[in-house]
Amino acid sequence: MLKSYKKVLFSLALLVLLINIIDNNNIIKLFSIEQKLNKADVLIIEGWLNQYNNNAILNIIKQHNYKAILIVGRTSLEKNIFLFMNGDIIIKNFENINFTTKNNFVLHLGGSKSKHAFTFTEIYKNDSLVTAQTIKRNTEVVFNSNWSSSDSLVIKFTNDARDKYSDRNLVLKNCFVNENRIELLSDKNFVSYWHSYQNTDYETNSELIKNYLVRSQITNIEILPTSRKGISKTYNSAYEAITRIKNQGYTSANIVTADYHSRRTFLSYKKADKNFDMGVIALNEQSHKGRIRSKLRIVKELFGSMFIKIVPKAILESHY
Repeated sequence: MLKSYKKVLFSLALLVLLINIIDNNNIIKLFSIEQKLNKADVLIIEGWLNQYNNNAILNIIKQHNYKAILIVGRTSLEKNIFLFMNGDIIIKNFENINFTTKNNFVLHLGGSKSKHAFTFTEIYKNDSLVTAQTIKRNTEVVFNSNWSSSDSLVIKFTNDARDKYSDRNLVLKNCFVNENRIELLSDKNFVSYWHSYQNTDYETNSELIKNYLVRSQITNIEILPTSRKGISKTYNSAYEAITRIKNQGYTSANIVTADYHSRRTFLSYKKADKNFDMGVIALNEQSHKGRIRSKLRIVKELFGSMFIKIVPKAILESHY
């Protein structure tokens, strides 16, 4: 058994070395997969795809008479509260909280990195600064403050940035006051969002794709927010997308994804239901990737694909 594991590790190490040697474009072509169905009921679009793919997606739709289009990804109406640009999350009218002269606040925040820096946020009681911190992927912010029912909690996102590889955002996952969890999207708690240069509800990547297609006269589009639980978000998306479209009576689909991610995506959909008629369309994204980032991305996709193949379905679906 030990020798077998050693052989697997050696093979992976050799493959990683080859990836580092071979030209980026060639390794992505070698790793990507395209098996488009000429006739498919549904087109599934991965909602995290960048906006420079919108025109290519539109052309794919125009070349085929799909009965439905399903975008798999985040919406602005999820349990967590996202800011995708500079602005404020404002919470007031905390329900069922007995405030004292010293109240304990615990915020679970998430940030992202772009242009070599993470998200930065300032937290206010009304207009008085309480604390200011860099927010990494999972950051707990704790502070004590005198509070009353008329006071507002303001979480200000101040350093939005985006490049062709990444996007700096802010997410509020949980808010606890005196050990009481606040229901962020409860009708009883007034939660508002404000953006410095967009005074309306923000749009996620999925919503941006949908709105672009709607403006291009494409109809019958649905966004499917997928589970954040479990051990593979790619498999979650596949499992939930196939479940949704099968429940709607469809029997075949093409999935649109990035070329470097296409193999892992296709493996996930086939593992979710090997009998479902599934195709994959790989968008060419090599020109948008830097040399080092491409190598790291392919290594990640390699291990991710092997993970999907090896891990039993029962484990992948254990959180459902």
